[in-house]
Amino acid sequence: MVKVLESHVSPRFDEASCEDLLVVDERHDGVAFIAVVDGATDKSGMRWGDKTGGRLAAETIDAAIRAFPANIDPFAAVKELTYSVAKLRETLGVPEDSTTPPTASVAIYSAARRELWRVGDCHMAVRADVPIHIAPGEKGIDVAAGLARAAYTAALLSQGVPVEDIARDDPGREFIRPILE
Repeated sequence: MVKVLESHVSPRFDEASCEDLLVVDERHDGVAFIAVVDGATDKSGMRWGDKTGGRLAAETIDAAIRAFPANIDPFAAVKELTYSVAKLRETLGVPEDSTTPPTASVAIYSAARRELWRVGDCHMAVRADVPIHIAPGEKGIDVAAGLARAAYTAALLSQGVPVEDIARDDPGREFIRPILE
């Protein structure tokens, strides 16, 4: 039986801007699924109500996981997640060829199958005992973009740009926007 002892989601800035969710799907016979949903940081600036596309995608995936049958296999799960996010895009009127659609990546633990599934670039670490097995989900382009962003930010700091301004405006992200898009 799986038991969650503690959990916490820490937003980068504030709750309203948080695009990440922790799903603990507790049912009458215990926990069925545990998932970390990483809503993609919105690059379009679009909002639907007060929510970003990444937040809406994360909430859509949360709802889809909670609707899974406990014994769903990973292929059916991915098919259902894909369908749910496609339906979200359709509901929001986001074109299929959009380069900035609402999206998210997810790592899911299925208690019934005792399996971990990952869709997208979520990092995972598993500790059945020591040592911990780490399965990074990064892609080479993400590493390169992250290094470019860090270098740009370091250059701004060396020029005396206040940390508060960088945190608020995130010019490093603007610098790598063409890569992200």
